[in-house]
Amino acid sequence: MTVGDLALALVCYVPLLLTKPGQLGADTKVYLYLDPGKLLSKALYMWDPSVGLGTVTHQNIGYLFPMGPYYWFMELINVPDWIAQRIWLGSVMFLGGLGVRYFLRTLKWEGPGVTVACFAYALSPYLLHYFYKHSVILLPFTALPWLIAFTARSLRHRGWKYPAWFALVALASGGINATSLVLVMIGPLLWVLHAVFVEREVTIRQAVGPIRRIAILGIATSVWWVMGLLVQGEFGIDVLRFTETYQTVSNASSATEIGRGLGYWFFYGTDTFGPWFISADTMLRNVAAIAISFAVPMLCIACALWTRFRYRVFFIGIAVVGTIVSVGAHPFDEPSIYGTVFKSFASSGPGLALRSTPRAIPLVALAFAVFLGAGVAAAAKARPDRRLVYASAAIVLVMANLSPLFTGHMIDPYLEFPNDVPDYWRDAANGIDSGDHDTRVLEIPGIEFANYRWGSTVDPITPGLIDRDYAARELVPYGSEASADLMNAIDLPLQDRSFDPTSLAPILRLLGVGDLVVRSDLEYERYRTPRPRILQRWLDQAVGLGEPENFGTDAQNVAAAKSPLLDDLELSIPDEDPDPFAVSLYPVDDALAIVRTAPARGPQIVAGDGAGLVATAEAGLLDPERLVVYSGTVSGDKERLQRLVDARAQLIVTDSNRKAGRRWGTTKDNDGYTEMADETVPWDPTDNRLDLFGGRGTDVQTVVEQRGGLRAVASGYGNALSFTPGDRAYHAVDDDPDTAWKVGAFADVTGEWIEVSSEAPAVHRTLLLRQAHRQVNRFITKARLTFDGDESVEVDLDDRSRQDGQTIDLGDRRFSTVRITVLDTSTGIRADYSGVSGVGFSEVRLGDVGATTEVVRPPLDLLDALGDRANDLPLSFVFRRRIAPADSGALDEEKRLVRAVPLHDGRSFAVSGKVRINATVGDAAIDALLGVGGATMQSSSGLTGTARTRASKAFDNDDNSAWKSRIAPSPGEWIQFSSAQPITTVVDSISVLADGRHSVPSTIHFEVDGVAGAPITLPAVDDAARGTVRTLRFAPVELTGSTFRLVVDAFRAVDAPNWLSAAATTLPVSIVSVGDGAFDAFVGAVPPGLAQCRTDLLSIDGAEVGVRIDDFAAAVDEGDPAALAAAVERAERAELLEFSTCEDAAVSLDAGERLVESASGATNGISIDQLLLTSPAPAFAVDAGSAADGPAEDAADEGAADEERSAASPRLRVQNKAPDSIVASLTAKHDEPYWLILGQSHNSGWKLTVGGEELPSSELVNGFANGWYI
Repeated sequence: MTVGDLALALVCYVPLLLTKPGQLGADTKVYLYLDPGKLLSKALYMWDPSVGLGTVTHQNIGYLFPMGPYYWFMELINVPDWIAQRIWLGSVMFLGGLGVRYFLRTLKWEGPGVTVACFAYALSPYLLHYFYKHSVILLPFTALPWLIAFTARSLRHRGWKYPAWFALVALASGGINATSLVLVMIGPLLWVLHAVFVEREVTIRQAVGPIRRIAILGIATSVWWVMGLLVQGEFGIDVLRFTETYQTVSNASSATEIGRGLGYWFFYGTDTFGPWFISADTMLRNVAAIAISFAVPMLCIACALWTRFRYRVFFIGIAVVGTIVSVGAHPFDEPSIYGTVFKSFASSGPGLALRSTPRAIPLVALAFAVFLGAGVAAAAKARPDRRLVYASAAIVLVMANLSPLFTGHMIDPYLEFPNDVPDYWRDAANGIDSGDHDTRVLEIPGIEFANYRWGSTVDPITPGLIDRDYAARELVPYGSEASADLMNAIDLPLQDRSFDPTSLAPILRLLGVGDLVVRSDLEYERYRTPRPRILQRWLDQAVGLGEPENFGTDAQNVAAAKSPLLDDLELSIPDEDPDPFAVSLYPVDDALAIVRTAPARGPQIVAGDGAGLVATAEAGLLDPERLVVYSGTVSGDKERLQRLVDARAQLIVTDSNRKAGRRWGTTKDNDGYTEMADETVPWDPTDNRLDLFGGRGTDVQTVVEQRGGLRAVASGYGNALSFTPGDRAYHAVDDDPDTAWKVGAFADVTGEWIEVSSEAPAVHRTLLLRQAHRQVNRFITKARLTFDGDESVEVDLDDRSRQDGQTIDLGDRRFSTVRITVLDTSTGIRADYSGVSGVGFSEVRLGDVGATTEVVRPPLDLLDALGDRANDLPLSFVFRRRIAPADSGALDEEKRLVRAVPLHDGRSFAVSGKVRINATVGDAAIDALLGVGGATMQSSSGLTGTARTRASKAFDNDDNSAWKSRIAPSPGEWIQFSSAQPITTVVDSISVLADGRHSVPSTIHFEVDGVAGAPITLPAVDDAARGTVRTLRFAPVELTGSTFRLVVDAFRAVDAPNWLSAAATTLPVSIVSVGDGAFDAFVGAVPPGLAQCRTDLLSIDGAEVGVRIDDFAAAVDEGDPAALAAAVERAERAELLEFSTCEDAAVSLDAGERLVESASGATNGISIDQLLLTSPAPAFAVDAGSAADGPAEDAADEGAADEERSAASPRLRVQNKAPDSIVASLTAKHDEPYWLILGQSHNSGWKLTVGGEELPSSELVNGFANGWYI
C-alpha cells in the first residue's frame, strides 16, 4: 500500500462518511438495509410472490454475491446501515482505483503517473449516473481494470491462476446487470486483439489456451446468474419493453457528454421539484463545474497526442471504441451508419437489453485516466523536481471534476431516508404478519416510487418488513401481462378519482387478499397520487372491510411548500374531513386463500380485461367464490367454451380490453384513446400495449366506430409525456366547439397532420377550419392540404381560423381524403418549447358533410362464439365511461356513453347504473338538482369539478361550507342572490376562509338590481390553520331589491406554486357566509331534480328510458331528511349515485345491434358513468329489480344453488409452502369436478402434479391466476 493508495482511500471514504451522517441514500434495493438476510433467502428462488401478484424474478439472483452478503455481514456485526453504505460506495471507487494501479504495474509503469491515473479513474464523473440509486451497476466499472490486467497476465503466464482471478472478478461484478458487464468486456477483448496483432506478444495459437481457460472458469462462475437470466427470458414478462426506450437513452448520449463521463438519460431528468439529482444540477448548470468537466477530458486527449508510450494504441482503441459504443445512435433522428444499424438492433427484441450504451463509458474513462497519468509521467520525466507539483495539480483537477463528492451531494436529498424507519411501520409490519399467511396483503395506493413524508426509499418498504405474500401496483409491469393489467385496473380508479368503493371487497377476495394496507404517509404531491383524505373517505364507504388497525398518528399530511398541490381537487375537500393515520390495516371479510378451489358449476365468463373485472365488481356482479374466465381465453377453444356452457356460465360483456395505446411512465395518464378496428396508428416507441390473448385481434377488443360524417385520424395527439384521449382526432369532426384535436404540446409540431375522409369521392368545394381555442397559446399559420395522397396546396391560416372558422375554397376537386399538415405556427421554430401548447382544430368540415358520432363497440368474441347457446344463459352488459384524472385538467375521453349492444336474439334487460353530478352546468342548475330553492344563486366563477363550493354555499349560514372562486381569481369576482320577489335584509359582515389556502377579500361592494353601492373596506386578518373562518365586520348596510350581488373588488392574494409549471398562482377567494343569516331565511328546500323520474339521461335506439336516482327518490318518498342530506353530500362531492329504471321497468331489446346513448353531463348536470344491462336466462321470469341488485343467478332456488356449489368445491389444506412450490391436499375425498386455483400470476412454469401425475398446463383464470380443471 503506497502513500498514493492511502491518499486515494482517504478521498474515497472520508467525504462519504462525513456526508449526512445517519441518512441512507436510496441505493439499489431498500431491502438490503431493512433485512439483508431476507433478501438473500428470496434471491435463492426464481419466483417472488411479493411482486406483481407473483413474478419470475428480474436479476434478484445477483444479490447472492457480493452485495447481499456484504450487507448481511455488516448487519451481523452491528455496523449502522448508513456507515455500511458509505463503506460500500467508497469501496466501489477505491477498488476501481486500485485496479488501475494493478493494471499499470502489469504494464511496468512506475512513478506519479500511476497515482494520477488511479485518482482520475476512481473519481470519474461516470459514478454520478448510478451512485444514488443503482451503485451495483458500477461494479463492472470497478472491475474493468482488473479484468484487463488479469487478461494480460493470463496471456503472459501459463496456468489457471490469472484466469481464475478473472472469473472471480467477473463473478463479483456481473450478477445484477449483464449489460454493464458485457460492455466492459470489450476492454479485455481489445487487449487480446492488441496483444496478438499489434504488440505481437503472443501468437493466435498461444492465445487460445489462456482464452479457453478464462472462458471455462468465467462460464463456471457465472452460470448461476446466467441460468437466472435464461429462466427469466423463458418464463418472465419482457420487463425491458416497458421501461425506457432506446430513443430516450440515445437522446442524452452525445459524444461531448460521453467525453465528460456523462450521458446517462436519467441523469438529466427534471420535474416540478427540480432536477432528479442535485449533482446533475451542478454538472449541468454550474459554470465552473461545466468548465472543469470539459477541461479534464480535453487535457487527457492532449496528453494522448503529446506523449508516446507502449500500449498507447490500445488505450486509444478503447477510447475510440468506448465512445462509439456509448454514443450509439445519437442523434436518434440522424445517426451515423453504425448508429443506424445499432438503432435498428436496439429498438426492439433482444437488442433492448443492450440499449444502455453509456455503460461503455468506463472504457473511455480508463483510457483518459491513463492518458492523464502518461502526461504527468512525461512532465515529471522532463522536470523531476516538479513531479509532485504536476501530480498534485492533476489530482486536484480530477477531484474538482467530481465536486459533488466534496460538497455533500453524493447522497441526494431527494433520495435519502433515515437509518431507522419510523417505529409505526415496524408495528404495522408486525400487525400484517399476525394475519392469515394463506392470504396476501395488498397495499394502496399505487406509487411510481416510494417517497414517504419521512424519506425516499424508491422501493416500498413493506415487502422488506413482512413475511407474507404482498402485492401493490408497480410502475413497471411484473408477473404476467394479465396480472399487470389487473393491478393497473384496480389502482387506476384510485388515481383518476373514478373509484367506486363497492368494487373493493370483491376484488380483494378475488386476489386472495386477507388484509388491505393503506399508506397515507406518502409525499402525494410528488406524483399526484390519491389525496389521503379522499382515499380515507372512500375506504369508510367500502363494504366488506373490517375495522382498521391504525399505526402512527392522524396528523395532517401536509404537502411540501415547494409544491403544495393546492389545486381545485384539494381545495374542494371539506376542511372537516378527517386526516387518516399514517398506516392503516383493514381486514377483508370472508377472505379467500391464495391457493383454493372453486366450483365447476356457475362460472363467470367476462368479455374484456382487468378493467372489465373491476367494472363487473362495481356493478355488483363479480362473485369471487366462483371461477372467473376471460372470454378471450376460451372463445376460440370450442371444447373449453362448451365445458363452461355446460356448467351454466354467466355471461358478462364489458367495454374493456380496449384497442388503445399504453405507456408505463406514471401511475395515470397512461391509456390512449380507443381506436377503430382497422386503424393503424403512427409508430410510437413509448406505446407498449399488453396482449392478454395472444394476438387474437379486434374481436376480443373494444373498439370505436366513427359513424356518419367524416372519418378522422392523425399523426398524433396530446403530448409526448402522457396520453390525453380528449385531444384525439375525432374531436375535430364531432361538431362540438368545446372539443378539439390537439397535438404537439411542449414540442415542435412541424409535419404533424390530421386526415379526414368521406365515405366516397365527391366534390366538396369548401373546407372549414376552426383552430383549437381551449388552453392554447400557439396557432397554426400555414398548412398543406393533400388530396387523396396526391395533389397538394399550401394555405395560410389567419385570424378567421381562430374565431368562427376559415373557409377554404377547394374548387371542383373530386376526392375522398384530405390531409392537413402543419407547416408553420405562430411561435415558429424554437430551441425550447417549455410552456408552449399544442395546436389543432376544433372543427374540420368538408362541404355539407354532417357531424360524426363515435360509437364504442364491445368485444364480439363471446356472443359470436356462443351463438344461440347464449339464449340459455344469464347475460349482462357492463359499460363504464372513460374519464380523465380529476386533477389533470384534461378533457374526458368520453363526454357521454354511446354503446353498440350486439344481440343474436331479443331479450329483456333490467337497466341500472351509477351517475355523478357534472358541475359544469352552473350553480343554479346544480341547486335545482339538489333541491335548493327559494332563490337563484350564481357566481362569476368557481372551482372546477365540484358542486360543493358553488354560490349557494355562501348563503346557507353554515361555517362548514363556502363559495370559492376559480384559482387565479381577478378583482371583480362576485356571487349573486336573486329572489322572485323584492326583499329587504341588513348585512354587517361577511365570513371568509383565512387559512393560508385562500386569498382574503379586502374590499367589497354590493350591487342591488344592477346599482352599485359604496366600496366597503374590510379589516385585515391573519391566516391560521386549515379551515379557519374569520368574520369581517363593517357598518350595517340595508339592502332592498330582488337581485343582490356581492363583488370582491380587491383581496389579499395568497399564492402557491403551480404543480406543473412551479409558477406562483393566486389561490381562490372564498365567502363562507354573507351576514349573520342575512339571506338564508329566503332559501328553501324544493323537490330535488335528482329525485324525479328523468327521461333526459338515457335512450336506446332513440327511445327515451326513464330512470331515477335511487337514494334521492327513496329519501323523498320516505320523507327521510337525514338520508336526503347524505345523498346531497355525496352528490356535491361528485361521488357515485345509483340509478334504476322508473318503476323498475324492464326494457325489451330486439335482435341485432342496439344503440345505447346517455346524455352529456354538460347539458343536464348528470353524467352516467356506469351502465348495467342484466338479463337472466329466458327460461326464468324477468324481475328487473332483483336482476339489477346482484349476480344474475340462473337457478330458481338460490339456496339450492348455493348448496350445490358448496358441495362441488372441496376444502383445501396447504401442507408446505415455498416461494416456488406448494404442497396441498383435500380435507376430504371428493368425486365431483372442481377447479384448483393458484393465486399467483399465470405462468407456464407452474406445474401441477396430482397423485404423481402431471396435469396439463394451467389456464388463465380470475384475471391473473393459474387454474386447473380437476
